[in-house]
Amino acid sequence: MPSEQQVRDYWEQNPLLAHEVTTDDPVERWHYLDHIKRTDVEAFAVRYWQFENVADKSLLDLGCGPGWLSVMNARGGAQVTAVDITNQTLTLTKAALDVNGLSANLRQASAESLPLPDHSF
Repeated sequence: MPSEQQVRDYWEQNPLLAHEVTTDDPVERWHYLDHIKRTDVEAFAVRYWQFENVADKSLLDLGCGPGWLSVMNARGGAQVTAVDITNQTLTLTKAALDVNGLSANLRQASAESLPLPDHSF
């Protein structure tokens, strides 16, 4: 089984969808990511998430990757805490939030040892 450091190193070098979304421009990156999520990767699930029903809820996006779910839930009015094991993915999440004029609490941490109080969500 890989160590936590090996997992972190892998995802730091290979953020989710990094090979599909190759632009460095944050606006283009967001639009391409949103397109991929809505038409391919998450197309089956979009209708079930009900982002319009998350207003004023406290929501944890654990393993936030490039931040699509963080953005969609923040857009729906949730108070989002986005957690990922790497700085690289949190940078991508922050850029996606910024492009959309949104914010979230971003935390770098392992899912195995979250620095959050119990019963926070």
